[in-house]
Amino acid sequence: MIRTAIALTLLVALASADLVVLRDRTILEGTATGTAESVTMDGTTYPFGEILLWETAEGEVKNQPSYRDQMRAYDALNDRVMLARCADLLPKAIEAKQGGSARALLAAAERLGMEPDDVDKFAAQVADLDQASDAQFELGEAKAFAALLAEKSKTNGALKENLRGLELLRSSLRRDKAQPIALDVLKTVAPGPKKSSRRRRRRRMTPEQEKAAAEARVVWLDWKIDVLPSKFGRIRLLSTRHEEMDRAKELWRTRDSEGKFQYKTIYGVETDEIVFLTPLKRTDIVKTCVSIARFTARALEELFATDKPKRGTTDPLVIYFYENNKQYVELSGRGRGVAPNPTIAMSAGHYVPSENVSRFFWPDRPGAKHSVRETFVHELTHHWIQERNPRWERAEQPQGMDAVTIKGAWIVEGIAVFMQEARFDLERGTWSHFNPHAMALDTVASIAKEKSLMDWTKMFTVTKQELHQVVETGKIMGTYKGKWNIFPIPMSEMLLFYKQSGSTCIYLYWAENGKYREKLLDYVTAYYTGNKEGTDIEKAFGMTPAQLGAKVEKFAQQVVDGWRPKGE
Repeated sequence: MIRTAIALTLLVALASADLVVLRDRTILEGTATGTAESVTMDGTTYPFGEILLWETAEGEVKNQPSYRDQMRAYDALNDRVMLARCADLLPKAIEAKQGGSARALLAAAERLGMEPDDVDKFAAQVADLDQASDAQFELGEAKAFAALLAEKSKTNGALKENLRGLELLRSSLRRDKAQPIALDVLKTVAPGPKKSSRRRRRRRMTPEQEKAAAEARVVWLDWKIDVLPSKFGRIRLLSTRHEEMDRAKELWRTRDSEGKFQYKTIYGVETDEIVFLTPLKRTDIVKTCVSIARFTARALEELFATDKPKRGTTDPLVIYFYENNKQYVELSGRGRGVAPNPTIAMSAGHYVPSENVSRFFWPDRPGAKHSVRETFVHELTHHWIQERNPRWERAEQPQGMDAVTIKGAWIVEGIAVFMQEARFDLERGTWSHFNPHAMALDTVASIAKEKSLMDWTKMFTVTKQELHQVVETGKIMGTYKGKWNIFPIPMSEMLLFYKQSGSTCIYLYWAENGKYREKLLDYVTAYYTGNKEGTDIEKAFGMTPAQLGAKVEKFAQQVVDGWRPKGE
């Protein structure tokens, strides 16, 4: 995995010193001493409660961090490497007069923790660069290109010209937020209240409403420039009259101290595959999440493609994206008349079948892109298979007890982990279902050496109803010390259920030149349509659960040792 490789590179560089990563993401290097309760470095003592990781110069991990703490430590190390990279590229971008790249690098460096004095220094240089690069654009010409901006042309050439005009407009407003001509142009091209053909008096907006409308126009401009342009299909801004927009506004509303309803401004986009709704204004985050969601849907469409689709028109997947964990937890139960599930607080996303909604939030830390990508792909796989899989009709899916008592629940999480482990290139719009550094395979290969894997027969025969009764969340089965991780990770039986299920799907898709590939897809169909005979491992794949498990273990080790399918 990329993050692991980056962190590993950093650790090699720090091999001559102890490494301590604190919970506030501070990274300390030097000589550390400590006991079971605390660690001391450079005269300062830190209790273990404040420490994510303490690794000695010899590579010994002194404390045993939880899986979540290790992920945070990975993020902190990754942030440090990325900050150094940004600091190296930023002066080069400024020297080359690449204004867009310089602004992006500066924004990234600031989020990653660049010193304020350095931020101010580079910001001044970027501002000078902006002023020089936009010198040819006079604000007096704004009205001349206003018509071009508003033109609804379908030709690629006009689209590029429109985008350039919008970028010039935003550049002008960033230099002077109150520039009257630029504001007038923005008011002309941004959607908003239109003049009525009837002669009637329109109620004048209050100063607060004017301010909110002006802010909404600026956000619209950012979304038009940063989110909508795509080489891989059309993305449309969601109309304020869209039914999902009305539903989202109700779900996000709150009461003020006087008991009056307060409504958040919700922004949204739609594609053929998804409807994405959020109060978040960070267009870089929104574009990343929309791209991940679209390519997940497209990869699944390719995976489950069939000459005889049973579903006709399908609704897009609805995604709610919250601003933070607190909002995510508090509002997840709203609309269903239920209190939030306490386990939701431990997640970064979940899918609710009864609502056709997946909910997510962006963790409040830099370097979260990798973990968010994995969560998005995993949960949206559940969502897409339930709502859009063409191999069965929705009416064929079992209901009630029939849905939770069928054996083979492993396939639900297995196919989601299979997709989660895939490689996505958001820039090129490509993906591959083979990942030579798949953590699931590395885990199975590592734990198999200890003979501590979950019993394969138990894993393959458990039902959804039994899952949280017979698979123990707190029972530690072994320690993952694989090739692609840095720190030892204790693995519970439940974690192994996910890893072994995902590894099985990877094996069935790739092994023996794809011999079992169609059988894997048939197994997914059998489980989701309640076909009990079709979910019998021996009948489905021609081998017992124990035999299949043994083949998965052998395959996992082969991939870790360097095996690759042809063409990958």
